[in-house]
Amino acid sequence: MRTRFLASLALASVPATAFAQFTEAQDFSVERYHPALDREGILNLEWGGLPEHLNWDLGLWIGYADEPLVIERATGGSTDRVGRLVQNRLGASITGAISLWSYLQLGLEIPIVLNQGRDNTIEGVGGTLPALSSAGLTGIVFTPKLGLLKQEGQAIDLAVAAHITFPTVSSGAYFGSREVEVAPALLLSRTFGGLRLGLNFGTAIRSDTEIASLDVGSDIGGGVGAAYRFDANGGIPLEIGATYNLAFDAADPLKYENQTYSELIGGVGYDVMDTANVYLGTAAGLNKGYGTPDFRVFAGFRFFQRDKDRDGDGIVDRLDGCPDDPEDKDEFEDSDGCPDPDNDKDGVLDTQDQCRNDPEDRDGFEDEEGCPDPDNDKDGILDENDRCRNVPGPASNQGCPLDMDPDKDGILGENDQCPNDPEDKDQFKDEDGCPDPDNDQDGVLDPDDQCPLRPGPKENRGCPDADRDGDGVVDRIDNCPDLPGESGFQGCKKRQLVKISVDRIEILEKVYFDYNSAKIQKRSFELLDNVAAVIVAHPEIRKVRVEGHTDSKGTDVYNKKLSQSRSDSVRKYLIGKGVAADRLEALGYGEERPVATNDTEAGRQENRRVEFRILNETTDSGVRIINTPPQ
Repeated sequence: MRTRFLASLALASVPATAFAQFTEAQDFSVERYHPALDREGILNLEWGGLPEHLNWDLGLWIGYADEPLVIERATGGSTDRVGRLVQNRLGASITGAISLWSYLQLGLEIPIVLNQGRDNTIEGVGGTLPALSSAGLTGIVFTPKLGLLKQEGQAIDLAVAAHITFPTVSSGAYFGSREVEVAPALLLSRTFGGLRLGLNFGTAIRSDTEIASLDVGSDIGGGVGAAYRFDANGGIPLEIGATYNLAFDAADPLKYENQTYSELIGGVGYDVMDTANVYLGTAAGLNKGYGTPDFRVFAGFRFFQRDKDRDGDGIVDRLDGCPDDPEDKDEFEDSDGCPDPDNDKDGVLDTQDQCRNDPEDRDGFEDEEGCPDPDNDKDGILDENDRCRNVPGPASNQGCPLDMDPDKDGILGENDQCPNDPEDKDQFKDEDGCPDPDNDQDGVLDPDDQCPLRPGPKENRGCPDADRDGDGVVDRIDNCPDLPGESGFQGCKKRQLVKISVDRIEILEKVYFDYNSAKIQKRSFELLDNVAAVIVAHPEIRKVRVEGHTDSKGTDVYNKKLSQSRSDSVRKYLIGKGVAADRLEALGYGEERPVATNDTEAGRQENRRVEFRILNETTDSGVRIINTPPQ
């Protein structure tokens, strides 16, 4: 077993009466482990960053330390352990912390010794050691922490803290000093995704105490630590961490082994809920300094309140106007938590906007770069006063060149209301000098409008809808365009199984076939007769593709062959009902294009279908006739 020095006493040469003069000063603490005050800390390592305003932590830990203070005898070049001044200690503490204004945190630790014991004698020395107080309250630690830097803007979290320990009535029995102790420290930390790194460095200022050959006084020390959170990458809310801790005498740094504390601590924590965490750990002493146990084990839990930041933009959800969309941090309204892809709302995204906070003036001149151009032609006359804003000219001519027809449309001077945009010369308001891209204002531009002077819907290529049978149902959605009927029957006199809409035609029943066959069942004849009648009545439908589909039962090859056979059967039937063969084609897709899941019978039934797609003269995407159940 590893041993350590408390004092190098040559006990073999000391008379038995010498122990009577041995004074055992007990007014210092042998407890080196203090849990971090907040959830962000790594085991006993304080974090350099601070939680948001009014976020708080409340925790409790309990731990066992084995032989944190022993006495050894030096004999020649070797040492022997001859007594244990503190053989074992069961300790605990209650911790709490609260953040104020995001740059100040106040923390409190109330340590308690639950039980401790020791040897009654020291080997080779007469007399009996007095018993230790087995339990009591140790020094209360108050810790103010001041944040200096934040990782979001300065790459690291940096803070300074001061651990101020106040003595209690239980001082003595190695519980703690009888005087106030102050331990200022510098705290650094940084997060890399799930990986968290921390460093603490400082000094503890305390009165000197001497026991045998051990001088206990002010020391210098700190710790380094690392932890990894699995939930940062979508895993469980588990964290593993470790710290290495070192402290040595400030007056004689690293000179005496019994004054040098060194311990490696490891642990694991788990968030049992969004506001609670449990943890446990163990440690091993690496040196012989006082307060370094052979080993220790500990466990604890912590309750905490944290403002969430779901989008990770540094603005907590309760202050974030867009808690699921991160702020773009471009120095424009960054405090509201909402991204502003177009700061000046000029329609040019900031990534392409050369003047992202000054809106483009949208005057048809260099509008794509996002910068306003108050004087397009740079003639010294602002566009608002310039009759020829894109062509330079003198002020005497209102910014127009002496050439009075800058757009070369043959309309001169004041007669041209659009001097920079040539008239389109289409015999519609040609005298005003302005182009008219949509003469009849029906939303269909003249090049695509077959009736440019008469408004009509785009579905009828800009022409007014015709109704040659005068029944109030326009021809393009009239199943019977030459026979007056009722609107409820799609322009026919009797109920229809086919309905034509703007972009599709629906058949209100399915096409049924014999099982595993391309033979059409008689109950579908009436439906297909209706489809044939609609196609015949609408010669503007140049071609219809009959498309067959199956579910996923059976092989791909079989399903494709079956769907092709069924499509061919329907095409043949429609030809027999008067539809010209060159207006029909058939194509089987098999199971390639499901419209529902094939994992249920209902879904497979939907996938077994025949569709009729209209192929017009400009595209083969067409309009679908879809099998739907009757309404």
